[in-house]
Amino acid sequence: MTIELELKLLADIGLVGFPNAGKSTILRALTNSKAQVAPYAFTTLNPQVGMVRLWDDGTFDHGPGTFIEDDRQATSSGIISTASIVDPFRTEAIRFTIADNPGLLAGASENVGLGHSFLRSIERSLALVYVVDFSKDEPWDDVEVLRMELEAYKEGLSSKARLIIANKADLAVGENGGSEDEVRTAKAKLQRLETAAAYMANSGGEGGEIQVIAVSGKYRQNLDKVVRTLASIVDGERGAGQV
Repeated sequence: MTIELELKLLADIGLVGFPNAGKSTILRALTNSKAQVAPYAFTTLNPQVGMVRLWDDGTFDHGPGTFIEDDRQATSSGIISTASIVDPFRTEAIRFTIADNPGLLAGASENVGLGHSFLRSIERSLALVYVVDFSKDEPWDDVEVLRMELEAYKEGLSSKARLIIANKADLAVGENGGSEDEVRTAKAKLQRLETAAAYMANSGGEGGEIQVIAVSGKYRQNLDKVVRTLASIVDGERGAGQV
């Protein structure tokens, strides 16, 4: 007799994106996990899970420094560490887990690039988050491909999507805040992403509002808003599960 066991990872939030979109950077910035970060695709080969702890004063815990270095830089500078989290002056408001999954490829639903094993690891999450490279010309196309891959793998899976993280916003506007043209282009791209998110939420059986937040995971910019949004999503999903 042969018994085959299949592990389906359980995390509150599952990150979904193409290779090199910055999912591992986001995970490290939010949770201080040791997910590998490097400037090339397929850095993450297995699901990684980190925990977010949000305090009653609206802050959350993250690692040292103001930006996320790739592992080669971090190793040489000796900054990788995991600080203990005990604080007598604040009360924990909520904690939740986030899973960074290996990047999907077009055709993942047909098991291209071991897509089935990656998709299996997220289907039990309470909610899903699309992570896209905002510095690309048309990041909304990536969101649509990701949505279609989720649906092709399992009908209704994309209805768990609640947030689009437009990562690498620092690259979209260049150095020193960007020129007027760069800022104008970035705002137009963000609006286009929001339009795409609204369309997905209002058609095709999506499960609810899909928010869009532009961030720089590397420089930890706008992550407070991401954490507050995720905390609200998780709290709502947990409450719905108890009804």
